[in-house]
Amino acid sequence: MVIGMAAILAFAVLIFLGGNWLQTTAYEIRSSRIPAPFDGCCVVQVSDLHKQRFGKHQFRLTRAIRNARPDLIAITGDLTYLGSWNAKDIEYLARQLKDIAPVFFVSGNHDVHSDDLPRLLDQLRGYGIQVLEGESTVISRGTESITVAGIQDPRAFRHQGGMGRTIDRWKAALASLRESLGDRYTVLLSHRPEFFAQYADLGFDLVLSGHAHGGQIRLPFVGALYAPDQGWLPRYASGIHVRGETMMIVSRGLGNSWFRIRVFNRPELVVIRLRKSAD
Repeated sequence: MVIGMAAILAFAVLIFLGGNWLQTTAYEIRSSRIPAPFDGCCVVQVSDLHKQRFGKHQFRLTRAIRNARPDLIAITGDLTYLGSWNAKDIEYLARQLKDIAPVFFVSGNHDVHSDDLPRLLDQLRGYGIQVLEGESTVISRGTESITVAGIQDPRAFRHQGGMGRTIDRWKAALASLRESLGDRYTVLLSHRPEFFAQYADLGFDLVLSGHAHGGQIRLPFVGALYAPDQGWLPRYASGIHVRGETMMIVSRGLGNSWFRIRVFNRPELVVIRLRKSAD
């Protein structure tokens, strides 16, 4: 009886920590295409919050972001859960992040789940967050610059012909976005990591994605167990991936979706340092 109760308690503690014990993961991205003035530039990625709370008014989360001293903050989708969100929570988070660094947002599949997405985007814009739904912005330092671009989740391109036609429309929008960008070093915010081949074929330099939740359950020596839109043992559930000249970082995310627990998979805040390498 005692052993059984201890096992249940240990499992409960594991589940609690798995959903609340925030982890910061640091990456260093090296490329000769990074302009010299951006050597050392820090990007913090926030992904898949799904209404999860890290202390009152997101205190623990914003403290971790502030401690990273970012030059910009990238939110790669799914602030909401099934299109639902608390307006006050969004206000607290947005106002705090904007005081730290410029913030950029792109929608995820949960964000586009309902017809309320325009209201969410208007709310974010009202707090000074730049929404990049098929758009881009140029960030300059002296005479040099980089581009930050974003493509909304494929479900925003819903088509009566089914998901196949929807994805085709999304891929066309992605290609059109890339064609408009020129040759600057480009960071793409896109919620879905399973389209890494498309990002690489179009020549994006760095892609920031989420969506996979790190596989939600991670097993020792195995890794991610399952991810939406990738299935069992997903290839792109977390970490850094390289294809040609394109690098992609997949955040394990901060919250949960329909499956409400994380196992061996702490919520993750991603901190990226850009470094210029020799030609």
